Amino acid sequence: MSKKLALSKKLILKEFLPYKISYLAGIIGKEINHLFIKRYDLSSAEWKVIALLYEQPIICASEITCYIALDKVAVSRAVKSLIVKNYVFKKAASIDKRRYLLTLTDNGQKVFKTIEPLVLKYEEKITRSLSKSEEKIFNELLGKMTRYVEKT
Repeated sequence: MSKKLALSKKLILKEFLPYKISYLAGIIGKEINHLFIKRYDLSSAEWKVIALLYEQPIICASEITCYIALDKVAVSRAVKSLIVKNYVFKKAASIDKRRYLLTLTDNGQKVFKTIEPLVLKYEEKITRSLSKSEEKIFNELLGKMTRYVEKT
C-alpha cells in the first residue's frame, strides 16, 4: 500500500482486520473458557500449557513462550498453579540444573483427555459455517499471516 493511500484511508474499527481477528479470538476464548474454567478450575493460560505439554510431553519451562502466545510472567504463573494443582511435574534438567523440565502428571493427562473432546466439538461447531475448502483456505491464510507477523 502506498503512503498516499495509507494516509487517505480512514479507520473503521469493525472493518480493521486486526480488530476483527481480536474480536473473534475474544469471543472464541470466552466460549472455550466456559467449557473448562468452572469445571476444572483452569485459566486460559493453564489450559494452553496443559495442551502444549500433552503434545510435547517433556519441555523446558523457558521454551513454552515459543509455542504459545503468552509472556514469561503468564507462563510462570500458569506453571506454578498447575504444579500446585498436581497437573504438572517439574524437575531440574540433568545437564543444566538451572533449567526445569515440565511434564504432565497422570491427573494432568486425565484433565486434558476430558477437555479435548469438548474443545474439538466446539471447533467443529464454529467451523460449520465454512465449507471444507473454505476451512482449508482459512487455515492456510491464518498460517501465512501468523508466519509473516512473527517475522516482523
